[in-house]
Amino acid sequence: MGHLTASSPKCLVELDGRSLLDWQVTAAHGAGMTAVTVVTGYREDRLCSEEFSTVSNPLWHKYEMVYSLFVGLSVIDPSVDVVVSYSDIVFTAAPLATLMESTGGLSITVDMDWSKQWSARFSDPLDDAEELTFEEKSRRLLTIGRRPVGIEKIHGQYMGLLIIRSAARKRLEELWVEINDYSLQMTAFLNLALESGMEIGVAPVHGNWFEIDSVSDLEVASQWVGDGRLRLSE
Repeated sequence: MGHLTASSPKCLVELDGRSLLDWQVTAAHGAGMTAVTVVTGYREDRLCSEEFSTVSNPLWHKYEMVYSLFVGLSVIDPSVDVVVSYSDIVFTAAPLATLMESTGGLSITVDMDWSKQWSARFSDPLDDAEELTFEEKSRRLLTIGRRPVGIEKIHGQYMGLLIIRSAARKRLEELWVEINDYSLQMTAFLNLALESGMEIGVAPVHGNWFEIDSVSDLEVASQWVGDGRLRLSE
């Protein structure tokens, strides 16, 4: 993100006059959530608000996002449901509500209209897209995270939101200890969970969110806000 993150974490990059984190907290409250915890790392001194609590990941520069996930879970009551969000996405309360209505111990949001955003962000959408397949009737995830060999292996794209209920949390924590690999990205971890026999549900959504992973992403997202294709105030 260049100069935009030279002295500030990515979640404080602004879109339409508000930080990505502010949009996320607003969406969480709109979906009825009463507590938000932010896992901090780079320039954590910039993350202080009455709107959320924080927990520090001192090894943010060394390990990947799954490590941050379990840092966050370590301070959250194991009996409550936890919705997890990447820090570089924006969305409304709608996909959170869809996710919270899903059944099962572990579920993820999947954008069925993914190609519109990926086509706007990349010259070849398949360069960044990941394989993701699920059983339509049961909405049970089948595969995730691999490089797709063709468009038929992409039923949708994971948008960086998941829910972990108490019934699945213990097994995920056990799996994390068994794997003992702090370099794991989230989709790789989810795929390993599938291979271990865990069931992962799919909560389908249809656009109206955005991933901000680069300056060009921010420019496209700003254009979409301006012409109404991205409606964050809904």
